[in-house]
Order: sequence, then structure tokens, then C-alpha cells
Amino acid sequence: MRQTRVPARAQQKDAGDQKRIARFTTTANKAKEAASMYRAVADDTRTEKQLRQLHRAEPRARAEVQQSQQTQAARIVQRSWR
Repeated sequence: MRQTRVPARAQQKDAGDQKRIARFTTTANKAKEAASMYRAVADDTRTEKQLRQLHRAEPRARAEVQQSQQTQAARIVQRSWR
């Protein structure tokens, strides 16, 4: 087989293409990573919102249970007096 020499200009083009591809790949990977982080932050935000809603609802639920128990106790007292 005969070896052929690749002209210097062709080698420069190949090297430039490889660098360009590497930059595009790096940019694409960074974009994927940023999108992943954005989704993670969005998920964390949703979770935090749900926890805050539960935190606000808990005292109301406790008050309702306490009121229900007091009402039930009052009914029992009224029945026992009859």
C-alpha cells in the first residue's frame, strides 16, 4: 500500500472540526446539566410548597379535632344528666 500525505490545510480543517465538535458537545452537556438542575430545583420548590401547606393545615386540623372532642364530651355530659 502506498502512503499518501494529507495536505496541511486538510489537517487544519480536521483539527478545527474536532475542536468545534468538542465545543458543541461541551455546550450540549452543560445545557443538559442546567436543565437537570432546574428540574431538581423545581421539584424541591414543589416539595417545600406542599410542606408549608401541611404546616399551615396542621394547627387547623388539631383545633377541629379538639372542638369535636369538646362537643362530644358536652353531649355525653348532657346525656348523663337526663
